[in-house]
Amino acid sequence: MDRQSFVSVIRLNDNRGRQHFESSLRELFMALNKLIGQTKESTVIVQEALLTYLPRVIADVMTVYDPLELT
Repeated sequence: MDRQSFVSVIRLNDNRGRQHFESSLRELFMALNKLIGQTKESTVIVQEALLTYLPRVIADVMTVYDPLELT
């Protein structure tokens, strides 16, 4: 689902599901943070991919999620 679709669904549902979305997103970013902190050699490729592709979606995430929560 793209960003516009998600925002439309949230509006149509009077923000129902938004809390679940935000909670899930928070858990995802906490897991990604934990992954980045790993020092195992086996995680290096995944860490590189994360650091390559995550910046591409941050601008979209900030339109549907509180930017302060991302800090």
